[in-house]
Amino acid sequence: MHLNAIFDPARGWWRSPGADARALEMLRRNAPVELPEDLYAFLAASDGGEGELGIAPGWFALWRVEDLLLRNADYDVPNEYPGYFGFGSNGGGELLAFQLTESRCGRVAMIAFIGGEPIVIADSFADFAAHIGIPCVPAE
Repeated sequence: MHLNAIFDPARGWWRSPGADARALEMLRRNAPVELPEDLYAFLAASDGGEGELGIAPGWFALWRVEDLLLRNADYDVPNEYPGYFGFGSNGGGELLAFQLTESRCGRVAMIAFIGGEPIVIADSFADFAAHIGIPCVPAE
C-alpha cells in the first residue's frame, strides 16, 4: 500500500492524524481475529477517515482504532452478522466488514444494517484502499 497517497490532498477525503502505537497494539491484542497488516498501516497513518469510494456503496467512513471493538460490540456484529468483523460504514445504513475465514480477515463486504445480505465489494483491504485512491504497492 502506497501510504504517501493518504496525505495527498487531491485524494479528496477526510483523514485524521495517525493512531497511537499503544492503541494499535491494544487492538492487535484484543481483536477477535487477525486483522490485515494493511489496515494497521492505514490506521497508523490515518486513524479513520471518510470520503468518496470508487465502488458501491460510494462513500466510506472508517472507524478509529479506539472504536473498532466498541462498534463491533454495539452493532452486535458477531451475532447479527456472523462470520464478519466491521471496520466502518458508508456513513448511513451499511456496514463495511471483513469476511472472516478461519481466524483471519479476507474479502471486504458491505451489509445493510437492517436485514441485509453481505455483498463482496473488494478482495482485500488493499483492494478496498485502492478504491479510495491509495494504490497497492507489491511487496519487494
